[in-house]
Amino acid sequence: MSTGCTPNIRSYSILINGYFKKQKVDEAMEVFNGMEQLGIRPNVVTYSSLMDGYCSCGQLDKAREVFDLMTSKGCTPNLHSYSILINGYCKMQMIDEAKEVFDGISRTGISPDVVTYGTLVDGLLKLGRADEALVMLKTMEQKFL
Repeated sequence: MSTGCTPNIRSYSILINGYFKKQKVDEAMEVFNGMEQLGIRPNVVTYSSLMDGYCSCGQLDKAREVFDLMTSKGCTPNLHSYSILINGYCKMQMIDEAKEVFDGISRTGISPDVVTYGTLVDGLLKLGRADEALVMLKTMEQKFL
């Protein structure tokens, strides 16, 4: 029975996000692949939902693959996309990878916000890298005060 409602990019992104919240990775990817087969082109929200889902499942390599796929398809990451990876790397104690992503933000012309700085500072402190955290805090202070 048809309801007359046609799924769009927003509804697909919401569905993907919901599957990941329930740790249903295969179903999320099935929706993503089906969306593409129907000619619905993923946007930054869709890709970010995938990245966030993979990060929440501890699959940082997959999250990074999605990030790289997004850029290769000509979809420009936004600050939220970068922050997802930084947060994921910090949670997995992969601070050098988080710093690499953080450094990549400024090369794109996007400015990190207080939340992005805070995430990296927190990650550094949790690994006992207080000197680096202090440098980040001073940089943040100069930027935002």
